[in-house]
Amino acid sequence: IRAKARRAKQAALQILGDVALPAQRSAAAHLIKVSTPPKGQSASPARGTVDQPSGYWTEQPRSPEATPSYKYVESLTLPRSGQPTNSQAYTGSSAPAVRSDFPQPRQVKPVMSQSLSRPSDSLRQELMGEINELNSRAASAPQPRYEAAPASPTPYNSRRSGVYEVPRIDGTYSYEQQTTAPVYSSPEPVYTAPYYSNEGYSSVPAPVMAPVPVYREAPVAPPPPSVIPRVQPSRAERADPMLATPEFVLNRNQTDSKDRRQLLNEIGELRASRTPYVQAGIAMRSRDGTEGLDRLYDIESPVEVGFPASEGGRFKLRAVPVYLDSGTVSGRNLPLYGAVGLALANGLGSSSLRYNNTESGVAVGVGYEAGDFKADFGSSPLGFPVETLVGGINWRPKSDRLSFKIDVSRRTVTDSILSYAGVRDPATGLVYGGVTKTGGRLDLAYDLGKYGVYANTSYHIYNGEYMPQNSSVEVGGGLYARAIETRTNRVTYGLNITTFGYDKNLRRFTFGHGGYFSPQSYLAVSVPVEWEGYRNRFSYKLGGTLGIQAFKEDGQSLYPGDDALQTALNTALTTYTGTLPIPGGYPSQRQTGVGFTFSGQFEYLLDTNLAVGARLALDNARDYNEASALGYLRYMFYPQNRVSFPPNLLLPYFNFGDPRL
Repeated sequence: IRAKARRAKQAALQILGDVALPAQRSAAAHLIKVSTPPKGQSASPARGTVDQPSGYWTEQPRSPEATPSYKYVESLTLPRSGQPTNSQAYTGSSAPAVRSDFPQPRQVKPVMSQSLSRPSDSLRQELMGEINELNSRAASAPQPRYEAAPASPTPYNSRRSGVYEVPRIDGTYSYEQQTTAPVYSSPEPVYTAPYYSNEGYSSVPAPVMAPVPVYREAPVAPPPPSVIPRVQPSRAERADPMLATPEFVLNRNQTDSKDRRQLLNEIGELRASRTPYVQAGIAMRSRDGTEGLDRLYDIESPVEVGFPASEGGRFKLRAVPVYLDSGTVSGRNLPLYGAVGLALANGLGSSSLRYNNTESGVAVGVGYEAGDFKADFGSSPLGFPVETLVGGINWRPKSDRLSFKIDVSRRTVTDSILSYAGVRDPATGLVYGGVTKTGGRLDLAYDLGKYGVYANTSYHIYNGEYMPQNSSVEVGGGLYARAIETRTNRVTYGLNITTFGYDKNLRRFTFGHGGYFSPQSYLAVSVPVEWEGYRNRFSYKLGGTLGIQAFKEDGQSLYPGDDALQTALNTALTTYTGTLPIPGGYPSQRQTGVGFTFSGQFEYLLDTNLAVGARLALDNARDYNEASALGYLRYMFYPQNRVSFPPNLLLPYFNFGDPRL
């Protein structure tokens, strides 16, 4: 009978003893209180609810002779059979929450799946007596002093136990921090159903408790491999979700920041070089001069498709619609156009004649580029009076501090409508002009760090319809210095000297001339300044020069390269009596003045797949004033994590072969 009573007592303690017997209890007992963690352990407030206390104290497993030790567990989930699920532990000789200024927690009515139907009075009294004895021991046990917070306790009416919120308390605690919370297993109680008839009451199955569970901590898992922390992005990058990607964040633990930036730039350039894209734009150019002759309005709409090659590099397909307008030739300008002067000198035609000078066509081409190598092949605008094949090869090798640029090409001369498209002479019916230059250029640069020097030279041959062959030689050089050089900005300035000369002066527009600037000597000394950089999605490149220029042109006949026309004109002029002045040739001239140029290139990444760009330029160098503007839109099929730096321009046809771009 006593054995059965002890077993029944254990079952009762399992249900009621947790709250009522905080100081003396079995190893499986637990005390549940909604509580804030011990001071200094956690900054989070108590988040207990009626069903889910924020924490509780539990007694550590021990032998009956050992001193009791208790552990504080911070958990929102009540453990099964009072087993702790967290690793915050308190070790002491007595339970820290036994003595408190708050009322004792109320006891819940015990709920048992199996109960004694008619227990004897002696068994009931013995059971309750032992419970009261244990309660009195707990009350009389020496307790440490804890200072409770002044806040009033908030009762929580749990279905499992009566609990109170216990404020944060002061005391000496030792905590153990583990990587993985211990895992406990406890078998469910096993009940047998023997029937007893010798006690004088109806028998009921007596619960037989399983042995006290043995708790084993799961092996602590090794910590995960350390992750290299990333450098925090800038405020602008944090505000821009598209830019706050791993490609924009440098690793803190790497060795050289310059190497990191160079590596990320190379990755971005490689990704940009391999993505297929489609881009289109519109470009406008205006050059002042005499209407119908060297004045020029140029509107172009380049379209380009690029896609990666299977073995590396990238192919490009281009189409550039072009519209040219130089105005109307009339009045005093008639003798300076084609062979009209000879016709007027012979009495053919009148001074009221007018000739509109407009042309349109579409240039097509294909290109290939891989690293420092570029090549293209195509045609001048189809539909122009003069159509020809053009193309070139450009290679930019580097060797330590020394860099090269080698260019071999055949390009259209786009100075005027005569050199660009060619025109039909109203007097002879022949098409003349349509000039191309064929040759090569070599650039050398030696970088000394903050300073550097450079030099260049070129040679080209000029050919066109019904015009004499011409040639030019150019030599230039200078030095530069970097005023500012950071990861996102670079400012350079320097001194530049350029000189070139042509064999013949063919700048005019009568039959046999080419309509392009071709002085016999030209010298310019200028100070160039350039500023390039990028900020977040925006990249830019600004440049300009200011200096002195001087050139000299030889005199030239009205119809160079055609002695018969020139002789006929000289003969006709001896008897000419008309009102329009008809010259027999062009005099030589010299000019000296101030020369300047300005250009600005911009590109903005609207989205990871979409970029917009522009270029503005002014130029009064040589013998003309020119202004141009370009705008373009580029769609990239692979997302890009940074804007092109410097801006990757979509070049119109009139900028093909420009060494400055």
